Amino acid sequence: MWHSTATRLPNYYATRLLTPRAMLRPLKLQDYKAWHAVRLRNKDALQPFEPRWSEDALEERFFKEKIVLQKQNWLRDAGYAFVIVANDDQTILGGINLNHVARGAAQQATLGYWIDGAEQGRGYMHEALEAVIAFARDDLRLHRLHAGTLPHNMRSRALLERSSFIEEGLARQYVSIDGAWQDHVLYGLVL
Repeated sequence: MWHSTATRLPNYYATRLLTPRAMLRPLKLQDYKAWHAVRLRNKDALQPFEPRWSEDALEERFFKEKIVLQKQNWLRDAGYAFVIVANDDQTILGGINLNHVARGAAQQATLGYWIDGAEQGRGYMHEALEAVIAFARDDLRLHRLHAGTLPHNMRSRALLERSSFIEEGLARQYVSIDGAWQDHVLYGLVL
């Protein structure tokens, strides 16, 4: 069901992960207006679950720098960031990332994701997560994925559990979210 056009080292420009209703691909400069619109529309809903946004977080310069950093991480095998785009109208639905890729004895990465509030509960993120799991296992040859979520974020917890992640514990003051060090429930998935 999930398909990647990635080869041995996934090509930044050519990698596409396909799900039944969406495509995952790296951001491109032409995405700025659509990305800006969905992030702005969801700012109040996303901020309580993300690191504090900088003053320029929605400016085009910030977006361009974000793409440069994501491409550098991709080419260094340090991280893989995707935008989730609807197949029918190419609307940006959200994003999903594999961050902090560790090789050597670890062979693991940390998962991050967000979705447009209007699309929550429609299964798009589950499809995207399943595609990224397959990409991590089959293309990147990772052994394990980690994810952390705020204890009260029941949608995120349910998503991870639906995709076979196992709750592994609680990390106190784990990540700075919206300007405060927040506890996170930690999940893991052995691929």
